[in-house]
Amino acid sequence: MKIILFILLNIGNVQLLSQTNVDTVYNVDITATPCPIVSFFSDERYPESNKYNSFGGGLFVRGMWHPGRLLSVGILTGYIFIASDILKDANNTSAQLTAIPVQIDLSMQKHELEVGVGLGSYLLISRIDNGMVASSVRSELAMTVFGSYFFTMSENIFIGPVLKVNYLPYRGVVSIIPSINLCFNICRY
Repeated sequence: MKIILFILLNIGNVQLLSQTNVDTVYNVDITATPCPIVSFFSDERYPESNKYNSFGGGLFVRGMWHPGRLLSVGILTGYIFIASDILKDANNTSAQLTAIPVQIDLSMQKHELEVGVGLGSYLLISRIDNGMVASSVRSELAMTVFGSYFFTMSENIFIGPVLKVNYLPYRGVVSIIPSINLCFNICRY
């Protein structure tokens, strides 16, 4: 009899606790991040260069669905300029490396603080010009981790600092990206 009473009391407690009001407001956001980029290479950028880092820039864009909970999901893309070099040869050959991320973005947001990870691929575009242009496109798995803080500008516009770190394991490239997020709430339901 004591066990049945214990079970009934616990079922009652679970029912009471599960009846709390749940925030059912869903948000869809678009965030743009123009940014400078500092990249570090595990190997020389090109043979006989002794250069292991580079400066670049780019723009990240992400669309996020916030279901009123901590976890949000979305798509991260953009265009980033990783490196550009003039090779020491008779033709003044130039080489460039740019990338387009195509990643699933998983983030957790509590009030104004957000941390997250982008998982997926980067389309790496290599271009060499020595009078004749040669280019190649290669897809590579990569990871982007970030942390950001948002300040409210209006009901639907937010701005704040962000720090992103990209990791391209195949080429051994780590990019540090300090920037500013511009976030627009395009839909609330």
